[in-house]
Amino acid sequence: MTTDHRLSLPGVSADYLAKAKVDRIEANSAFQFCGIRESGMVFPYFNFHGEAVEDGGIEFARLRLDQPRGDQKYHQRSGSAPHAYLPPSIWGEDKNLNNPILVVEGEKKALALAEEGFTAIALGGFYNFRDGTGELVPEIVEFLHYVQDPFFIFLGDQDVVFNYQFSHAARTFGQLVAPASVLVSCVPLAAPGKGIDDCRHALGTDFKPWMVEHVYSGAVIDSKSTAGSVAWELLRLQVPTLVGMEGVKRDEARRGLSKLAAGLRGFPLEQNNVTETAEKLGVGRNIFKRLVKQENRRSVMENVAEELGGDTSKVIDLGEQPGTWTRDVLEVVGPQTYLFGDNLCDLSGGAFKPHTPASLVPRLDSKDCCRFVRVNSSGEASRTQLSEKETRLVLGALEQHKKFLQPVKTLAQ
Repeated sequence: MTTDHRLSLPGVSADYLAKAKVDRIEANSAFQFCGIRESGMVFPYFNFHGEAVEDGGIEFARLRLDQPRGDQKYHQRSGSAPHAYLPPSIWGEDKNLNNPILVVEGEKKALALAEEGFTAIALGGFYNFRDGTGELVPEIVEFLHYVQDPFFIFLGDQDVVFNYQFSHAARTFGQLVAPASVLVSCVPLAAPGKGIDDCRHALGTDFKPWMVEHVYSGAVIDSKSTAGSVAWELLRLQVPTLVGMEGVKRDEARRGLSKLAAGLRGFPLEQNNVTETAEKLGVGRNIFKRLVKQENRRSVMENVAEELGGDTSKVIDLGEQPGTWTRDVLEVVGPQTYLFGDNLCDLSGGAFKPHTPASLVPRLDSKDCCRFVRVNSSGEASRTQLSEKETRLVLGALEQHKKFLQPVKTLAQ
């Protein structure tokens, strides 16, 4: 691959991208390189000494897709392990290993910070500081070997203030790098950009002093820290901004607070603090509790849907009215099943095989068909298994919802 000096990203200059050996790659080459036929920008990974990081004997890199696949903006070779991204300021000739060390999600954020003179490390996701065994990835282990008394800032985008998983990941990171000091921070809600690279692009020469003033504060990780306490401290610092929001931003903040409160269901004190914050935004307590229940259900549905390729329409809530969820099941299974002699059948070996309640359980509750959840009396949704009792309801609903099934007509002499 040949470095393209015309490459550019908001917040990172073309020259610094070239120094980082960032390349553009076309779809056919990308398929050979990382197993996906999509064009994009390739970020090669290097260790502390500037040597290419290898995974399974192949040089490791991540591809930033020109055309994202839904929420997927980056891709790495299937089967490869998580790795930490070190920009040229760590492995290049002009090493910069000053504290604090900023840990961010996404290579371009680390490059933007490194070009500005900060020490930064990038992760492919909140938890990508861990390898398959739950220990630190080798790039961070090696980094810690050469840096004395490191002080980390685990830095997220604006929206992580509403994301419990970010705070949980930050606390986990703090435990793994102990006794190193860790501060958890995020781009302020009043910042000129969502990510730290966007802020650098917007602020220009004012970025560095702004960074020191607004980002060098947050939640300190210590032995008493919990994911809940970290999440609440991040939010508490943003409450004055939240209260002053109006219009669409205020509505988005209310939804964000319900998402955070749903994640904090194991931390009643912090969850109550979030509820009180929502009240300051004009959301009544009872209404907010209802929003939290809805958010919890949505979150569970999305998590379960990951087993089905992200298709939430195949996640069935057994807490709905039977007429509703049985219809949803038959709509999912309809294109692959047949209505023959008033029976629900599969076509196998040239013959129709009718289902019984027992045979229908594994047929419906599978990664090729549906997954099922149930909401308890507290409003919390959880994954559940389909039973023969429920499949009898499905079979009993055939006549009502037969429009979703393929009818079979036979001609006999």
